[in-house]
Amino acid sequence: MNDKKNLLLIVPMLHQGGFERVCVQTARLLEPYYHVSILIFSAKDINYDVTGLDVIDINLPGGKTGKMTGLRCSTDVENPAQVRLFCRKSDQVLSCSKEIMDTAVMEYSFRIPHQFKYYRGDKKHILKDIAYDYVPRELLERPKVGFGVPLDKWLRGPLRARLMDYSSTDYLRRQHIFNTAYVSKFVNDYLVTGDAGPATGANFSKVVWAFFVFQQWYEYEQCK
Repeated sequence: MNDKKNLLLIVPMLHQGGFERVCVQTARLLEPYYHVSILIFSAKDINYDVTGLDVIDINLPGGKTGKMTGLRCSTDVENPAQVRLFCRKSDQVLSCSKEIMDTAVMEYSFRIPHQFKYYRGDKKHILKDIAYDYVPRELLERPKVGFGVPLDKWLRGPLRARLMDYSSTDYLRRQHIFNTAYVSKFVNDYLVTGDAGPATGANFSKVVWAFFVFQQWYEYEQCK
């Protein structure tokens, strides 16, 4: 199709997060219908497959990105003329950094003073200030934690006995699936040492968890 319109997707970076993933997926879904370009403020640490996609990097210095508001207003970035140029070349422009579609909300947000949006490194100053009335301050101000489940504690705690049954030499011999000696020793060693910690290269809870889940499935199928 030579008459396809141009579509510009704007997202700050492509290094992590749900918005970034949605942006890349949206670009691929709309490729048959639009000439799609993705405008990013920095190409550092791209964590998504953008092979074949038109990615426009305006390369903002890291120190300037802190001035960008939640709406990524073009007047907040260091080179607004360049951003507006890309926007003028596109028939439609979508921001992939927020789901805000209500024009009244957008206009109101532009009237909010910048120091309320970004205060001493805090990008959620307004939200936190409101949340303090409902959520204890110590919960809001504590360091971020990951979303992973405590596999190591589960496997070496309440699931330990069942894991030992699944990795016993007798059970593995009856299955005729795994290398009995290797798997039995691997699991036993893991139960003794557990995960060694970040950046050690010796964290095997995910491997053992996959083995445990498979053994549960196998047991269930055998009992049908």
